[in-house]
Amino acid sequence: SAWSNSNAGSSALWSYSHASLNGALVTGRTYLAQYRSSDQSFPANTGPSSDGLDALFTLAKDSVTFVADRLEPVSRVTFPLENARLKALGTITGTAMDALSGIAAMGQIAVSMREVSPAAGWWNGVVPGTFTAASETFYPLAAGINGNFTTPPAWSFSAPALQDGYAYRVRVRATDNALPGGNAETAISSITFVYDVTAPAAAIT
Repeated sequence: SAWSNSNAGSSALWSYSHASLNGALVTGRTYLAQYRSSDQSFPANTGPSSDGLDALFTLAKDSVTFVADRLEPVSRVTFPLENARLKALGTITGTAMDALSGIAAMGQIAVSMREVSPAAGWWNGVVPGTFTAASETFYPLAAGINGNFTTPPAWSFSAPALQDGYAYRVRVRATDNALPGGNAETAISSITFVYDVTAPAAAIT
């Protein structure tokens, strides 16, 4: 075993960090971390092991195992479909999955919407809401927009008020349960659709 001294905190509450540690971890691999201390006696008493024998350590007491997870979750919009033309839209749906740490709550899934044409406003995050925001914000799924993630990986929320003839884009971003803070999705997916409630004009000539 290779032992390193803690480099922050006190003997009662210590920590260890190293600039290259994160880069050395392999996603999906399980690691064992052991910790020991020495008292101020002479010669010092060192425990629970002075030679790194695993049999002398106790999990959850003076050693821990953990799984490295640097993998981002994957989320998608499943309805509306890309380039759909819709005359009604009550609910926007999708999926969000993570292979290692998982996704525990609907608040870890966030969505944004904008007008693509003829206007270019951003959704303000409420239902029915408006598209008057000046820039993009990802809004976590919540009760206020009828967010739902009770049967993972499926999620949904109520669509905001839409205008006839407008094209809209929906984007979704998920964050997994990895500690600390979770892995946030960076390869963000989107779909674009048109809201169309105008009946065609027909004439006999």
